[in-house]
Amino acid sequence: MDFHENHKMWLDFHCRRRSGERRGRLERGHQHGELLFLRNVWWPLFGQLEHLHPEYEVTDWGGEDPILQTSPGCLVIGK
Repeated sequence: MDFHENHKMWLDFHCRRRSGERRGRLERGHQHGELLFLRNVWWPLFGQLEHLHPEYEVTDWGGEDPILQTSPGCLVIGK
């Protein structure tokens, strides 16, 4: 299976497992930069996307739920 088929299955899987704003953030937020990172960095190193999560939700000290997203060269923290 090539990268594009694998990527579509991976993204569809994660979208189906989310609902509401979590799903919306994934659908709106997974764009060109994330695709380039996965295709040009992750895929050549690992050859698969299994066990890779597009974002992590954690609770901060104030009880808020910021989102941690991995993107090329940095860790992005947002709400």
